[in-house]
Amino acid sequence: MEKWLTWYRLLLKANLKKKITWQILIALVLLVLLFWGIRIPDVDNTVVGIGGVADDYAEEVVAVMQEMDSVFTFEIYADTGTLYEDVTSGAVECGFIFSDDFEEQVTEGKLDEAVTYLCTPYAAKGEVAKETVFAAFFQVYSDEILTDVSAEIFAEEDEKRTDEILAAAAEYLDDSSLFHIEEVYVESAVEDEVRESEEESTYPIQGIVGLVIILVTFLAVGSCFEGKNRGLRRFLGRGDRMLFQYLSGLAAAAPVIAAGLILIFALQVQRGILREIATFALMGVAAAAWSMVLAFFLRSETAAVSCVVILVIVHLALYPVFWDAAQYVPAAEYLRCLSPMILLYL
Repeated sequence: MEKWLTWYRLLLKANLKKKITWQILIALVLLVLLFWGIRIPDVDNTVVGIGGVADDYAEEVVAVMQEMDSVFTFEIYADTGTLYEDVTSGAVECGFIFSDDFEEQVTEGKLDEAVTYLCTPYAAKGEVAKETVFAAFFQVYSDEILTDVSAEIFAEEDEKRTDEILAAAAEYLDDSSLFHIEEVYVESAVEDEVRESEEESTYPIQGIVGLVIILVTFLAVGSCFEGKNRGLRRFLGRGDRMLFQYLSGLAAAAPVIAAGLILIFALQVQRGILREIATFALMGVAAAAWSMVLAFFLRSETAAVSCVVILVIVHLALYPVFWDAAQYVPAAEYLRCLSPMILLYL
């Protein structure tokens, strides 16, 4: 046991003196911060921002929008600058800004620039929201047209007759008068067990750290008898060679594990302090053994380096780092057991 601890301490000390170790740690920090700063809008977002409601006509249109049977929730913004920021950040699906002279433009029939539509490339439901806004505007605008036409046709204003015309128009605008909805329930081919959403089942920060642990451990084990250590192979027995390889992997993983845990706790994305510490410690132990099995078949540093890209692609495809492939390919859940990275998702 004393020999193991001495070897591990020397290997860890030698590893910390290498520039490549600190370069990897710096790259890990930058990579994590890069992905931490990415904000992809929620695909289930149904909040639509409304700004520039400065006159009675625009207020009437907005009131009709809020009363409509719609999947959208309309949020009124007093400051259009805030609306721009929320659309950009994905806090709202899209936005609509009424012009300052909206009522005047509608009265004059100049509708080209009456409403400004704000969206991002992620606004998948923006076109539907546009139709909702247009439907509300058309309802208010048609009432104005009918009121004006009624006076022109009948040559005199009659409040009762106007109310009857508007009531008839409202009946035609009500889709329930046209569509008879009959809901039919069918059996789902999906199992009753509901899968977790991708947002809940993916852990990007933990996944990135885990992938780096796999790579540095794999390279350390595969190259431990290369370069300056090439002569050690002749002086160590079979058992000691295997132990040296294993401890080389552990020594390479230790700095990454420490840096990864610090990042996870600093960004407050931990799933429990003890759970994260135990999981990454166990993963480092398992990754060193797993790397030894791969190194047995590759047998050279050149072959190990050539497999790095393949390892990255396979792990990103199988494990829910950024997306959960198992939601589309059920076999991925079983293939994940082939790598110690599965420990992060137990």
